Amino acid sequence: MAQKSKIMYTETKSIKVWQDSDGIGHVEFQPKTEFGSYELREYYTICKKQSGGKPTPIIMDITNANLRDIIVTALLNKKFLEFTKAVAFIGWPRALHTQLLANFMLKINTNPLPLKKFKKEKDAREWLMQFVDKKTKK
Repeated sequence: MAQKSKIMYTETKSIKVWQDSDGIGHVEFQPKTEFGSYELREYYTICKKQSGGKPTPIIMDITNANLRDIIVTALLNKKFLEFTKAVAFIGWPRALHTQLLANFMLKINTNPLPLKKFKKEKDAREWLMQFVDKKTKK
């Protein structure tokens, strides 16, 4: 399944966010991202605008992310639920301790969002298609 064209794209010093024509959102963290409260507000604003305020399935590439910041701050925050239907993680972190933390966080997930990790974006996209609102596909 080929990646669809980007219909909205925003890049900041900490993140790249875009919405594909198939209704799947993407988040990619820039290298050495320090994801604090400012970046979190910026992220919410961009995602909410791109999704039109409607919950959207998201592919989150966390290769460059500090996972503690991303998982604890974003995924466990209730505001994230306002514009997210499901999250597929790709680009697993390189550091072993970060991988262990990520696996642990996914296993104890008490968030109502479906969360799953994938090695390939193609597999993540196929899984997320079940969460795409057919009316939002372009």
